[in-house]
Amino acid sequence: MKRWVMIILALALSGCARNAFVNLENAPVSNGNINSRQVVFGDVLLLNRESGTFNYLGNLIRDQNPQGGDDPLKTRRINKGNYTAYASDDIAVELSGNFKGIEAQAKAQVASSIKFNMEETVQDRFVYPLEVLNAKEVVQFRSSLAPYADDKYRFLFINEAFSGKDIEYSFNGGKQDGASIKLKVAGRGFKAHFKNGSSIKCQGQQSSCIVRSQIWRLVRTSGGATGLKFLLDTDAEANIVFQQGL
Repeated sequence: MKRWVMIILALALSGCARNAFVNLENAPVSNGNINSRQVVFGDVLLLNRESGTFNYLGNLIRDQNPQGGDDPLKTRRINKGNYTAYASDDIAVELSGNFKGIEAQAKAQVASSIKFNMEETVQDRFVYPLEVLNAKEVVQFRSSLAPYADDKYRFLFINEAFSGKDIEYSFNGGKQDGASIKLKVAGRGFKAHFKNGSSIKCQGQQSSCIVRSQIWRLVRTSGGATGLKFLLDTDAEANIVFQQGL
């Protein structure tokens, strides 16, 4: 009888294996997001807060052709060489199995174990990112957005991008097991796995692999050339909005 009890217990435990699955789709990293949306430096996207959908509005680099000097749309390009970024605590991690009481610790452990490497990296950024959307150089663009001066909408502005040859991701530290890693929290072991294959390839040479964004809202004002003004939404975390919407 004792033998059968032990067998049943072993089978029950084997069915309760703990696993964590990391979703790299638009994943937040230490200085932006993985560019699964394939946006471009200077893009502006409209976010409908009710439906959570994004729509492309335009690109301020291509459309407005910024000049040098003190132009609010001035940009800067810097060669960074080989580049390393780490996953943000907000990266999406799905847990399977008995993680009762250690959910938050397990997700944090997984996030801290992921790093991204990119070769031949170039950083593009706006010199004055807080001035771009309200600049006189984009007055026509801003005027066209009047129908979206409503709290149900937000604007995602891609104000910085890291481009490179390609980007690879891996687990950093812990006991490696192929494409997985063995971790332990409060004496309870589990395995972490990537959901999206073994590498993220950027789309073409020098495409944007990691992007940084800002969240803005458009309000009506009594002054100015358009009667419209962009305000930075300080309540919304841009990397989370980029990853999953609002």
